[in-house]
Amino acid sequence: MTSAGPGSTAYATGARLSFSFREMEMPPMEGQLLAFDPPRRLELTWGDETLRFDLTPDGDGTVLRLSASFDELGKAARDAAGWHSCLDLLAGDLSGQAPARQPEDRWRQVHRVYVERFGAAASAIGPPQEWVDSRGPAGADH
Repeated sequence: MTSAGPGSTAYATGARLSFSFREMEMPPMEGQLLAFDPPRRLELTWGDETLRFDLTPDGDGTVLRLSASFDELGKAARDAAGWHSCLDLLAGDLSGQAPARQPEDRWRQVHRVYVERFGAAASAIGPPQEWVDSRGPAGADH
């Protein structure tokens, strides 16, 4: 994501955002900042999705709730598996532990679960072609 320092107008509601993908040859994805209320909430558009991150104190830690809203039901299993993998990486970073699996392998593992849970209609759209080109088919075991 394009970033700026604290207090910058780049973090103001309505600010335009640009997300680049360092590990894949994909064009940047555009978005917009919808809400920025540190340390409690971040809400933004990411392409055609709306993402909301809410943080709530919980004892000595914090609970992160991620909500992703989108119009295309066919990508629900794909995106759920993607966010699941990303949150696993975040948990590893926060705990200082290396991930047990590569993110794309973890995605394949949890994607199967989401396909079963959500059904065929919610798994009609697979990963972007750029992902397949760099990591192999969605159903491949590596």
